[in-house]
Amino acid sequence: MISFACSPRRGGEHLLGWEWARGMADRGHDVLVLTRAKYIPESEGKAVPGLRLIPVPDKNFIFLRSWGEPGRQIFYHIWNRRAEKFAKTLKESFQPDIVHQCTFHTARRPCLPALWGDVPVIWGPVAGFESVPLALVPTMGWSGAVELVRMAATWVQIHNPIIRRCLKEASHVVVSNKDTLRVLHKRVPRDYELLPANAVVPQCAPPYELPTTDLAIVAVGLLVPMRPFSLLLKAVAGMQPEQRDRISLTFIGQGPMLPRLQRLAIRLGLKRKVRFLGQISREETLAEMQRAHLLAFLSLRDSGSSSVAEAMTLGLPVLSFNLAGPGAMLSTGGGLIVEARRPAQVLADIRETLARVLEQPSLLAEASQQGRRAAADLFDWDSRLERMEGIYRSAINSHQSSVKRNVSTASVYMSLKHSLAAASCAESCALIEMYFGRAVLW
Repeated sequence: MISFACSPRRGGEHLLGWEWARGMADRGHDVLVLTRAKYIPESEGKAVPGLRLIPVPDKNFIFLRSWGEPGRQIFYHIWNRRAEKFAKTLKESFQPDIVHQCTFHTARRPCLPALWGDVPVIWGPVAGFESVPLALVPTMGWSGAVELVRMAATWVQIHNPIIRRCLKEASHVVVSNKDTLRVLHKRVPRDYELLPANAVVPQCAPPYELPTTDLAIVAVGLLVPMRPFSLLLKAVAGMQPEQRDRISLTFIGQGPMLPRLQRLAIRLGLKRKVRFLGQISREETLAEMQRAHLLAFLSLRDSGSSSVAEAMTLGLPVLSFNLAGPGAMLSTGGGLIVEARRPAQVLADIRETLARVLEQPSLLAEASQQGRRAAADLFDWDSRLERMEGIYRSAINSHQSSVKRNVSTASVYMSLKHSLAAASCAESCALIEMYFGRAVLW
């Protein structure tokens, strides 16, 4: 496995990388993981038979990460190239049956082992080609200009010949959401596997309790421009006074938008109805989620969401846009979906949704049950690992069949070559017809 992010002590992509590796080792496979050196000490005390973590050295270019976003992107590119070269040197001694690049969780960075050709390669789950609806770019403020640059970069990257070739040559490409799947299938038609990236460890959660008077809403995650929680504050502020007084909001997380949201809450007269807890522990976050009646996760292009997955597992209904990863995660139930077409429409739909919930709390009970059922199918690690094992077997069998076909074709070619060398023109035509059929001859 090539896993840039791989740590049992971190969340998000780091935990995903670790769980893919640990899970496959637990199922009896011999797993060698190439990852960043800094993550290996974080796995101490979590030893699993059959699992080995190998560091990809990056000390001589780690300084690039201090250069801001351009420097980080260059760092990621160099690390990806170095990991591929390191994997190639280990290939002869380790002799892998399969190579799985599981993180980066993006198709914007190529899976270079797919170009080797002598071993089946799995790429994914990947995402990265989601985009913000153009009408909602202004809600991001100055970051909207950066988003427009990202859209242009996305167009360039999907036309990158190396990425396109990796997409074609990989044995299987696993995609985590329908937005990215739609873009990839349009640009590089092939069979793709759809599998959400997020997964959670099952929680023993108490039964969901309906709101009796007040509706407690919690928002969990980084407070960044692509998550316009300002629209949520404005929607609540625009509700009828008797409805607004029954709603409380709690924000958990840090980010550049935190000061702006705090100022906006004061300006809208919501200071007493909104709490900003900042970054708190996972245990405290889960406790806050269990006390809430609704999780608000308003994102314009997240490829997935650990907080949405956690909420669905806990039976906590989710208020979300019908976009990218969260929209796909909630497509079979568990959420109150809001379309994201333009700012005025979003404000009106959020107000209407919250007003409806206050009048009919039973809607939340139904969403809670649907979310638990959907989470059991989407985010259970055992079922995900079993499905990935099936993908591994399919890739290995296809690769072996391809090798046999190539050997067979080469044998036929050599046999024909030797026969033609000793044959006349008429005899040669007869030989070609015998080997390949009359249609090929003509």
